[in-house]
Amino acid sequence: MPATTATTNAANVKYCNVATQFSQIAIQNVTTDPKTIFQEFDSLASPYLAATPPAIHDDVALVIADVQALEAAAKTTNYDLTALAKSNPGALAPFQTPAFSAAVGRINAYNSQACGLTAVGTTTTSTTKK
Repeated sequence: MPATTATTNAANVKYCNVATQFSQIAIQNVTTDPKTIFQEFDSLASPYLAATPPAIHDDVALVIADVQALEAAAKTTNYDLTALAKSNPGALAPFQTPAFSAAVGRINAYNSQACGLTAVGTTTTSTTKK
């Protein structure tokens, strides 16, 4: 990705603000309260995709689609992820594909370069000033 002054661009500031909110949802332990986490995810998915720059738009769309597919499967067990794993062990398969991993890698790289977001293990921090 070429060097950019994206953090000063108004559209990119909007993207970075939404990406920061989105990353805070993404790092939560989904087993704690899956229904609430999925609801928070759903509330930001459309604004996040709408603000996503073309360079990572397809990657963000893939990640959102995979999470929404997991949510649909989780609804069938009333968000009981242990029951889901037993009744539909393939529900997590999309998250283990090379395409998913590559998409997340490109999103993380963009977020790091353009927004100052740094993924560290299971936490994400922002150095972007709001």
